[in-house]
Amino acid sequence: MAPVRTRAEADGEHQLEASDLTVELCEGYRQTLWIPPEPPESL
Repeated sequence: MAPVRTRAEADGEHQLEASDLTVELCEGYRQTLWIPPEPPESL
């Protein structure tokens, strides 16, 4: 028989939707690898 899925596991999967995951990745990159909106004039 297949293992019984708990409510917590089901909710966890629903929270990891494509849109939410993309937003989290973008926010993470913004915080860790912050890139200025415009390249510095020195370059």
